[in-house]
Amino acid sequence: MFKSRTSGLEKAGAISELDRFENRLLKKAGYRKAQAKASTVSKVAAKIIRYRQEHALCQASLAKAAGLSRKALNEIEGLVNTNPSLKTLEALAAALRLPLPKLLA
Repeated sequence: MFKSRTSGLEKAGAISELDRFENRLLKKAGYRKAQAKASTVSKVAAKIIRYRQEHALCQASLAKAAGLSRKALNEIEGLVNTNPSLKTLEALAAALRLPLPKLLA
């Protein structure tokens, strides 16, 4: 017979309280929109890192090929810059030899 183990948080009701709080946030359109944008940005950053590593490029090399500073690329990959311009994304896609839609998909 399987016995479930509950953490101290579950016993104290904190988990259910967090779930209720998140459900209230999800009802707000602005929160849902921000969550969707954050998810998209993090996926693009992860693709840039993956493709850069697959091509054995360091940040400095990719940044130079895209006409960016290493700091700018680092901020995109590190999710500090969550709103890179279309021009920047096009330059990165070109430097990685990827069609822009594939980078953004």
